[in-house]
Amino acid sequence: MDSRPDPGSDSAYDGTRSREVTVETAGTLYAGAVLLRVLLPGWSLWHVIAVLAGVAGLYTVTGGLAAVIITDAVQAGGWKAMISSQPSGYVSLIRPLDDPSVPWLGLPGVVLLSVFYFTTNQFMTQRLLSAKNAQEGQKGLVLAAFLKLPVLITMVIPGLAARVIYPDLPRPDLVYPTLMFDLLPPGMLGIVLAGFIAALMSQLDSTLNAVSTLITMDFVRMVCPLLSTSKLRLIGQGVTVLVMVVAVAWAPQIQHFPSLFQYLQRIMSYTSPPILAVYLIGFFWSSATPFAASLTLLFGTLFGITLFLVNEIFHLTHLHFLYIPPILFIFSSVVLISLSIIGKKDTQRDRITLWSLESCKEETLLLRQAPIWQNYRLYCCFLVLAIAVIVGVFW
Repeated sequence: MDSRPDPGSDSAYDGTRSREVTVETAGTLYAGAVLLRVLLPGWSLWHVIAVLAGVAGLYTVTGGLAAVIITDAVQAGGWKAMISSQPSGYVSLIRPLDDPSVPWLGLPGVVLLSVFYFTTNQFMTQRLLSAKNAQEGQKGLVLAAFLKLPVLITMVIPGLAARVIYPDLPRPDLVYPTLMFDLLPPGMLGIVLAGFIAALMSQLDSTLNAVSTLITMDFVRMVCPLLSTSKLRLIGQGVTVLVMVVAVAWAPQIQHFPSLFQYLQRIMSYTSPPILAVYLIGFFWSSATPFAASLTLLFGTLFGITLFLVNEIFHLTHLHFLYIPPILFIFSSVVLISLSIIGKKDTQRDRITLWSLESCKEETLLLRQAPIWQNYRLYCCFLVLAIAVIVGVFW
C-alpha cells in the first residue's frame, strides 16, 4: 500500500496496525508478569506490569527448558504414557464441532490468522526489509518457516507434559513458569530467566519502536511536513510513552480471558481480517483502488467491533471466535472488490508491488540460471512436505 498515491489508505492501514501492535504489547507485558509473579508472589499483577513497562519504555526511549521438561516427562512414564493420559482426541488437529478450543470448522480461521500474522506483522516485515536483496529475503522467509516447525517440540509437548505432571494448574498460562521453577536447577534457572527477560525486552522495544515509527512517519509527518527531525523524534518518544501507558492499563484485563493464547487469537479474530483482505486482494488484483482500501479498513473495523460487542460482550450470539475471521474476511473482500469496481480507476499503481503470471515466469527464468541449491522454491517443496508429514501424524 505504500506504493499507492493515496496517503489516506496508508494512514488507515498504519492506524489499524498501530492498534494491533498495542494489543500485542499488552500481551507481552502480561506474559512477563505471569512468570515474574512466581518470583515475586507478594507483588500484584499491576505492579509487575508497571515495572516491566517502565524498564522497557525507558530503554526504548533512551531453548534449554524444553529438553529438561521432555526428559522429565519421559522419566515419568515415557511418550506413550504422556499421550495416553490426554483426553480422547486431545492431540489431534481435527477436533469435533463442540470443541471449545479449535473445532474443525474453525481451521479456516486459524489459517487466516496465521497468514495475517506472518505476512503483515511489523516484526516480520521489518526484518525481511533488512535483507541485501530480494533473493536473500526469500531464503530468509523459507528459513523462518522451517524454524516454526520445532514449535511442536518446544511448546506443545511441554504443555502436554505439564498436564501429566501438574494436572491441577488453575490456568494454562502458569504452565511455563511452573515447569521452569520446579524442574530447572538453580544455575540453569538463572540462565533461562535471563534469556526470558532479554527476549521480553527485545519484543517490547521492537514493538514500541514500530508503533512510534508508524505514527510519526505516516501520520504526523504527513499532517506537518515541515517539522524538524528533532521534533519528530520528540513526538515519537511521546507516542512510545502513550502506547506503553495504554498497554499497561489494558494488560491486567487479559487475566479475564481463558488464556493468553486465546486472548491474542480472539482479539486478532475481530481486528485482522480487513487488513488481510486489503493486503491479499491489493497484491493479486491490479484493479483494487486506494480509496476502496481505505473504506474497506473503516467498514471492516466497524463490522468487527459490532461482532465483538454482539458476540463477546452482550452474548446475543454464541459464535466460536475462530468462525469470525472468515466472516470478516469475506465481508471485507466484498466491500473492497465492489468499491473498486464502481469507483474511479487507479492508473498509477506500481506494478512492482503486484504479483502477476508474467513476473512469475521472469523469476523462473532467473532461477534456472542459478545452481539448484540456491532455488528457494526447492526448499519450499521440502517445507510443504514436512508440514504434510506433521499434519498426517497429528490428524
